[in-house]
Amino acid sequence: MEQCLLDRMQQIVQNNAYMKDMHITLTQMREGYACGQMQVTERILNPYQSVHGGALYSLADIISGIAACSHGRFASTVSGNMNYIRPAMNTGWITCEAKEIRSGKRVAVYDVELRDEREEVVETGTFTFYMMNRSVVEETEQ
Repeated sequence: MEQCLLDRMQQIVQNNAYMKDMHITLTQMREGYACGQMQVTERILNPYQSVHGGALYSLADIISGIAACSHGRFASTVSGNMNYIRPAMNTGWITCEAKEIRSGKRVAVYDVELRDEREEVVETGTFTFYMMNRSVVEETEQ
């Protein structure tokens, strides 16, 4: 993978207000794969003191979207299916890994797995993306 693509995706994550508010960071990216973390703060807890399902879904959507972009083109979520395995409680971080199942000309599919800081799976899912005809890295950046 070209360093400029990784740098561009890091820049997007660092400069996006929503990702900043969610305390999401990109930790790894290679072709067809991405890994990231979300810091657990009081703002994303539900009334039961576990991480809100919507926050977990956001993390999965963002990290799998980054994995889809690892081929150099922007991607847009078509659908996402989540399985909430156990409550994400008493943890400081949630880690998400996204792995490519299929990457076609127009559609890409990724499996995601979210784990707490004890490495227990809290959520799994599958996300489908429409692959845009728009480069992540502008020619002037290459």
